[in-house]
Formats: sequence, C-alpha cells, structure tokens
Amino acid sequence: ISDMATESRVLSNMSHPNIIRLRGIARGPDVPFQRDYFILVDRLYDTLETRIRRWKNKDDKLQGGRGALLDWNQSRRRQLWYKRLGYVRDLSRALAHLHDHHVIHRDLKPDNIGFDIRDELKVFDLGLAKEIPTTRNVHDTLYNFTSMCGSPRYMAPEVGTEEAYNELCD
Repeated sequence: ISDMATESRVLSNMSHPNIIRLRGIARGPDVPFQRDYFILVDRLYDTLETRIRRWKNKDDKLQGGRGALLDWNQSRRRQLWYKRLGYVRDLSRALAHLHDHHVIHRDLKPDNIGFDIRDELKVFDLGLAKEIPTTRNVHDTLYNFTSMCGSPRYMAPEVGTEEAYNELCD
C-alpha cells in the first residue's frame, strides 16, 4: 500500500511522454491507502524484458548463411539497431525528467520499462521512488537512503553495499 501511495504521489507530479501517466486514484469510502485503494495508469502491452528476448531471436535469424540471404544488405539489422537506439534515447529522457524533478526511481530494470499501444517506451513502477531534497547541487550530494532497495540483479553497487547514493544509482 505504501508503494502505491508513493507511486501515486510521484506520478501526480509527472508529465512526460516516456513516463507512465496516472489516470486516476480510487479508494474506499473511509480511509485512503487501505485495502480498497488502487491507481489507474496507462495500459502497457509489452515490457523491455520480452522485447529483449524477441530482439535476440530476430538477431539470431539474421546471422549466419540463412541470415545473409534474408538480409543481404544488412538493412533489417540496421533498422532494428536504430529502433533500439531510439528507445535508449527515450529512456534517457525519462530518467533525466525524473532527476530534474528530484526523483530517483531506484528499481529500474527491464521489467519496469514497458511499451504502450503506439509502441512508445514508458517507465513505470515508481513504488520505490525517492524524492531528493531540492536544496542541493546536481550530483554533488550523497544521501543515506534505504539500502538494498530494488532488484539485486539491477541494483547499483553503492545501494547494495549500503553506501550513500544519489540519482546516479539509476
């Protein structure tokens, strides 16, 4: 419940084409953030995790002798690389927007990056996001936020080793 409350608070202040949009908040009649509490966000159709697997399969098909016949001038592979680079740009812009608004995602991983019906990249699942105090110099101040926050496989070393960190951990 607290993660949803954090996510709804952070998303209510965000407006970026590559960050999922908060469409609504619903709660029970008595007290907010109880069992009946939920948030409405954009619908996503895919995650980066599944896209990576699909891209690998396409790459494998375009390699070797058979691949040379299917893509003799390398245009399909080049097109796939351009599309991926566009997603990297979109992800960078989304993170820059979060950081400009003094928010650290802290759980950035392929499972928390999705694609909507228009195939646009969307960062979502900001339940572990942390707001940074606004009175500071960019990248200069380190904070003793919660350690071991996020998925260990994708966690920044300084977060896992319980050191102070800032938005560079994203």
